[in-house]
Formats: sequence, structure tokens, C-alpha cells
Amino acid sequence: MVRYAAMLALSGCVVQLDDSSPHDGADTAPEPGVPVSITAGERHTCALMEAGDVVCWGANDDGQLDAPDGVIYDFIVAGTKGNCGIQTDGVLSCWGQLSNLQPPAPFPDAPWVLVAMGTNVACAVSQDGRPACWGASAPDLGGARATDLDASGTSICFVQGNTDLRCEGGSEVGAHQAASVTDLVDVDIDAVWGCGIHADDTVSCWGWTPEGYAPPFEQASAISVGGNNACMVSLEGDLSCDGPLLGSADFPIRGIAEVAVGTTHACILTLDNRIQCAGSNQSGQLDVPQVFALTRE
Repeated sequence: MVRYAAMLALSGCVVQLDDSSPHDGADTAPEPGVPVSITAGERHTCALMEAGDVVCWGANDDGQLDAPDGVIYDFIVAGTKGNCGIQTDGVLSCWGQLSNLQPPAPFPDAPWVLVAMGTNVACAVSQDGRPACWGASAPDLGGARATDLDASGTSICFVQGNTDLRCEGGSEVGAHQAASVTDLVDVDIDAVWGCGIHADDTVSCWGWTPEGYAPPFEQASAISVGGNNACMVSLEGDLSCDGPLLGSADFPIRGIAEVAVGTTHACILTLDNRIQCAGSNQSGQLDVPQVFALTRE
């Protein structure tokens, strides 16, 4: 999960793979900046900037683009229609639709380093590896320790302190299969399947994986899954995407740092800090701010 997203373009312009209608995103253009990380939700994307501020685009029907002003973050993650972030002082804050995922008050003030959001469950990981979960599907994790995690739907999967995978909160990601996945450093899940990167950079997937899907690279630096789509970045920075939304797209395949697959779209962050997105543009998901949008000759 800490490694993200996907995207595309064709002959110098973004290719729209779906129908387009008036956007419900924000009207104000962001200030120039350098994006260092990206994360994708159902119909929106957010970028963490080098200065720690957040820029989002796409659907804003639930305030998912309205990151708090003046707050500096070290880490952000997009949920279905909301987002959470870890501020530089380790405090957790969230915005957007949080009807099922409003962090309980008072929330423990231990320094947090990671957070993941599904639809009915969210979890944060403290500096000493303790996960704390909330939401209608929040599991009781006891004395577990975590080094990475991801959430989707009602499920949460996390890499335990011993690098074994543990999935809770729902059976749709194949928790019974996940129990046999070990030696992980990174995990990314959708509602019905997931993939993880091992300590030796090889990849494993579990759950209801799309028919015929196989990881395109023997080793990977980043992977992101969403619906029946998956994108992976090789150790050399090459990109490969597969699935009905992105599998036949013509996008940049070299020099990729991160990839983030949402529900209806995906975005990539290049090694030179440019962003491009692909998929449906119904809510402006592809409208990357021009100040850091990738252009192709």
C-alpha cells in the first residue's frame, strides 16, 4: 500500500476511456509544487507535495478534495470518498465522507506513521508498530504489530512484525489464503483480492484474483490493485498494467516511481515528479493540475 497507482496518455493527450460529464471537483487551481507521493480513491486522487501540503482532484461531492489548510503531512491515503493523513507531529487527521470512519474521540495521541481506509474500516499504525482500528468492521487485533497495511471495503490486511500477512474484517480478500503469505514488506488490496511484495522484491497475490492474471515482473518496487485492474512497477521503473480499465492502454512505461489504482481510474507518478491519470473522467479524475501534469510530445 505504501507504493501506489496507474495511468495513461496517447499522442500528447490524456486518453479518456469512459464517458465524461460535468465535473464536481474544486474550482481553485493549486499552487505550484513538487508531488512526492500519490493515492487514489473511488473517483478522486490526492498528491502529497514536497512541502507536506496536499493537492487533490476529481470528485468532491463529499469534500474529499478539501484538505485542511495550513496542515503539513508526512503521509496520506485516500479512501472511498475520504482521506486520512499523518501530520508531521504524528497526529492523525481525516477529511471527506467519514460517516463510518470518523476516528473516535478521544483518539490515542501516540505518534502515528501509517493509516489505511476502506469503506467500513480504517486502521492506523503507531510509531512502535501497534495498529488501532475503527469503523463498523473494525477487528480486534489484540497485541498485533504491523509494518505495513491496506484496507478496502470491510477488510484490512497488514504485514505483521514477523513479516507474515494477516487479513481481518471480511472474507472477500481470501483471508484463508493470505495466512500462507509470508516475508512481506508491502501490501495492497481491493475488496476481493490483494497482492504483496516480499523482502526479496518478488510478488504474491491472493483472494479472488482476476482470471488469467499473473504478475508481469518477477520483482517489483510498487504494486496497486483496484477492481479487476492491477498496475506494477519493476525495479527498473518500468510500468505494466492489466485489467479491463487499463490493460490495453498506451501509457508511459519507463521512469515510473509510484502507481495508484482507484475504482474507476488510475494515476502514475514519474521519477521526475510528474503525474498522469487514465480511466474514467466522469468526475474529473483525469484532470491533473497543470503545474505538475505529465505532458508527452
